[in-house]
Amino acid sequence: MISHHCCRPSLLLLFLASLAPCLADTIELDDGSRLVGRVVAIRKGKVSLKTSFAGTLSLPLAKIVTMNTDAPLRVALQEGGETEGQMSLRAGQVELQTPEGPVRSPVAGLVAAGPAGKPLPSDPPPKPKRNWRYEVSGQFRGKSGNTDSTRIGLGAKAVWKKGGDQFKLYANWNQTEQSDRVTEDETAAGFDLERVLTGRHSWYTRMELERDEIEQLALRATLAAGYGYHLIKNENRELRLRSGLLYRRESFDYDRSDNDAIGIELGAKHTWKVAKWGHMVNDVTYSPTFNDWADYRVVHESSLDIPLAKSQVWKLRLGLAHEYNSLSAPGTEDLDTTYFVKLVFNWR
Repeated sequence: MISHHCCRPSLLLLFLASLAPCLADTIELDDGSRLVGRVVAIRKGKVSLKTSFAGTLSLPLAKIVTMNTDAPLRVALQEGGETEGQMSLRAGQVELQTPEGPVRSPVAGLVAAGPAGKPLPSDPPPKPKRNWRYEVSGQFRGKSGNTDSTRIGLGAKAVWKKGGDQFKLYANWNQTEQSDRVTEDETAAGFDLERVLTGRHSWYTRMELERDEIEQLALRATLAAGYGYHLIKNENRELRLRSGLLYRRESFDYDRSDNDAIGIELGAKHTWKVAKWGHMVNDVTYSPTFNDWADYRVVHESSLDIPLAKSQVWKLRLGLAHEYNSLSAPGTEDLDTTYFVKLVFNWR
């Protein structure tokens, strides 16, 4: 026979065990509402309460009049560091029942809280930055009357940036026709790589391939590498100087012989964020050859980007470009000057 005295403790344990799942945290709001659930996180003035009837609720800490937790929490306080214990909140004060005794703090000193024995809740990791930026541009200009003329231009660019390092790929094509006569037909493509050495110092290498029907140029290949220095480098302005060695090979159509040259190049590029409505770029490069200092090229471009209707992707680019060849092809001008208006679409 089983003694009644032995059954009583067992029944009491079973009763308490059946009540354990019912134990929960309670929160009373300033409008009189009383919520029951489990506090899973406190972060940035918000309390996350997991409930059985409405999922996880996010409650402003400033709206909570009283709060009591059954299970201990891991809590970070501004002045008390991290500790664990059951939490109660009342009259703007937080109290923790820890093994070392009660710990009190104003609610404003509560940094974060979460389940005991686990890391404190933190902000989600930031989304990885998209280091590539892409751009396509196009232009069309037409004129009719005493002189008929059209100009078509297409361009594409991809730029990778990380820290102070930058890698750029680009391609451009332009053609102009006046009175059924082509006066411009050129294509260029290349890359430009710049790596930071330390501080304002960097090194670079670049390559460009060009074709120009009007100059009877079948191919001009330019390879350069050297040193760069930033005189100005801040959020709104940048002034970069370059100096390096250059190798250039030119192949011509018709009766002109090919040309190989080694020289130097000196360059300066200034970028300026004028305001939210404008971004200005000025870039100039001078490249003479060692064989004949009278044989040199000067390439310059200035442009201003203006966003269209507060758009972040559509821009209007106004610009002026010069290309001067001291030893140009017979029958062609030494200086080419181009005025352009381009519609630009860029994205990440």
